[in-house]
Amino acid sequence: MNFWKDAWCGMVLADHYQIPETMLNFSPPKVSDYNDNSQWNISDAISHHFRNLLSHVTNVTLAMVDKLDELIWKDSATGRLALKEAFLFKKQSHPKIPWAKSI
Repeated sequence: MNFWKDAWCGMVLADHYQIPETMLNFSPPKVSDYNDNSQWNISDAISHHFRNLLSHVTNVTLAMVDKLDELIWKDSATGRLALKEAFLFKKQSHPKIPWAKSI
């Protein structure tokens, strides 16, 4: 999970703080890079540049056990992307025209 580019805390931090791509290359990319024994470990330099970052990040509870990251489909009740949900998401809906059957 990318700390800056994924919406793991409810928003994409890079977009919210308008961080240029070149600046992101100099900071650790993964959420796990900022986790030390299930505690947030954000450097003073980063928290100084982005004043509200700690309040956004500390609202997210860290897992107490190591577990692989997984992508979550936010528009699903289970968090998993099912083929049916993907189909319905991409399906174009057209208005029903009463005279179309007679053609």
